[in-house]
Amino acid sequence: MGVCRRADCVGCVLSIFDYWLEKRRKKTRSRR
Repeated sequence: MGVCRRADCVGCVLSIFDYWLEKRRKKTRSRR
C-alpha cells in the first residue's frame, strides 16, 4: 500500500485539483 502507481497518483491529483479549482471559482463568483 506504500507504493503508489503513477496513473493512480496523477488521477488523484487531477481530481483534487479540479475540486480545488471549483472551490476557488465559487469563492470568486460570490465575491463579485
